[in-house]
Amino acid sequence: MPLATIKSRPPSAAPGHDFLIPCESYLQAIRQSMGLIDLDPCSTPAAQALIEALGWFRLEDAAASLAVPWSGKVFLHPHRSPKLSRLQLHKLLRDYISDRVTEAIILITKTDWLRAEPLLFSFPFLFHYKRLKFYREVHQELGGRPALVPLTPSCLPVTLYLPAKDGSHFSDEKLERFRQAFSPLGRVILNEFTDDPWQQDAALAMARSHNQPFLTHPGIRRHGD
Repeated sequence: MPLATIKSRPPSAAPGHDFLIPCESYLQAIRQSMGLIDLDPCSTPAAQALIEALGWFRLEDAAASLAVPWSGKVFLHPHRSPKLSRLQLHKLLRDYISDRVTEAIILITKTDWLRAEPLLFSFPFLFHYKRLKFYREVHQELGGRPALVPLTPSCLPVTLYLPAKDGSHFSDEKLERFRQAFSPLGRVILNEFTDDPWQQDAALAMARSHNQPFLTHPGIRRHGD
């Protein structure tokens, strides 16, 4: 279910100067895996020229997007603000567990999330073999159209997949589509152990952390478990 684009504020001279847009090959893998993207909750007009989500929120309205339901197929490239990006992640997990979000792909460039949010290991993910190519928006003058400049950041990202569900299980068909679409970009891990007792270990390990993990288990199993 697509959401309407929010454009409540006039664009500034460089609204996306620190926002990185994934390259076309990555976006094509998303489409091969999920189909059309219903919602991109953190984006820019220049980014949408490539992403083409049915509904999206401007980068400057990312905080406001937390107050409304997210639904359908979501692509989340989190905000660069550590606090806001964490709120976006928790928002997406809540709406997925409650079945408002039916499927989602998260591009994680902050790999410490995998330590800070142990729940993420309950889902399929992709370790990229190579640095992912991005575009950065460059505005040469006030009011001018942005140019997209290619760059390759030094970090190795991780792609996380929240699969479509088949009853109380992850859909095997959707898992296979994700594997086929993203295998050319790295190693796809389809985690079979979503019922291991990780919550207690994670809570103990994170007890001294000022950023407490989400620690909510979706209770979804692979077929045959």
